[in-house]
Amino acid sequence: MTARRPTASWEQARRFAHAAGVPVGAESVDLVDALGRVLAGAVTALVDLPGVDTMAMDGWAVCGAGPWAVVGASPAGAPAVTLNEGQAVEVATGSQSPAGATGVVRAEDGQQRSGQLSGRSRSTDVRPRGEQCSAGQLVLPAGTVLRPPALGLAAAVGADRLDVLRRPRVAGVILGDEVINSGLPAAGQVRDAIGPQLAGWVQLLGGEIIGRCAVPDDLDSTKAALAGWDHQVEIVIVTGGTSVGRGDHLRPALVAHGATALVDGVDVRPGHPMLLYRLPSGTLVVGLPGNPLAAVVALATLLWPLLDGFLGRDLPALTERSGQLAMPSAGIALVPCTVADGQLIPVDHAGSAMLRGVAGAAGLAVTDAGGGVRWLAFPWS
Repeated sequence: MTARRPTASWEQARRFAHAAGVPVGAESVDLVDALGRVLAGAVTALVDLPGVDTMAMDGWAVCGAGPWAVVGASPAGAPAVTLNEGQAVEVATGSQSPAGATGVVRAEDGQQRSGQLSGRSRSTDVRPRGEQCSAGQLVLPAGTVLRPPALGLAAAVGADRLDVLRRPRVAGVILGDEVINSGLPAAGQVRDAIGPQLAGWVQLLGGEIIGRCAVPDDLDSTKAALAGWDHQVEIVIVTGGTSVGRGDHLRPALVAHGATALVDGVDVRPGHPMLLYRLPSGTLVVGLPGNPLAAVVALATLLWPLLDGFLGRDLPALTERSGQLAMPSAGIALVPCTVADGQLIPVDHAGSAMLRGVAGAAGLAVTDAGGGVRWLAFPWS
């Protein structure tokens, strides 16, 4: 076996993972399928917005000084009408501004009796053509995460389809002779508590989960699992087998495949034996410790930045926070917490092998030996 890469700091591990994720091309999708996707190219307006001068209020468009003779109505979507001096026409928000209009009497400001309108006229209740943007103008830059308002804007400026970065494909490999997928575990067995999380993590972070498989704890089976997913996906997540015990075969299997270590252990608790390797094909392998909370820490440390890199996003931001937290004597510790009144509160049942506490946490407090506390909120918080 080749010499192991030196243990990375937590910050280094995040940066290495982020740098390893490179966008894998683009695809065109309908607007209805673009929610949460990342724009591969800029969106420019295909039309002026609005396309004509339009009414910003319900009421009446008027010409000249009042009182005015009401000569009809101009509903939204109808052709524009023409007003002469002393005339008014009933309008709705979004109606075309009539030719010759000099002001708008809002519905709450006007009184109409026997075809005559009186009230206060304003010149500010018209949205001029191109007020938001003109045709050809940039409205959404490349790299925008398409939230619902962005999709509405894309539709408003005439787009039917958008070019978005292709989702990286992800597969899961669950190692462990003692791990079962369903039912009640017998003595010495445990239910797989990591595999059921993978689809949620991957989907919330913008990837596409292809599938997962359970593999016995032996070298040949581990090598075969890696070979089976190689070339099929961009990322393989392997749970368990990341340490150096007799039953830990992931690292030897990666070396047998000629993989390159990008991260081989991280100076963090829990989750120290996490790893990130690249197979010769380019497929990336994220190794998670078998303990459930340690696996969550590894997902937040390696998978999250890796998917952000694939999708052209920046590293998840950390914010300085305060709370009554025990500090590690060295390195970094990640502590599941809730938040109350702006303060971080550590959860109970937060041992490396436990999920009970982190299941109700809002994120991870990043604590260091110097007393610093930063906050990494979970993507679903």
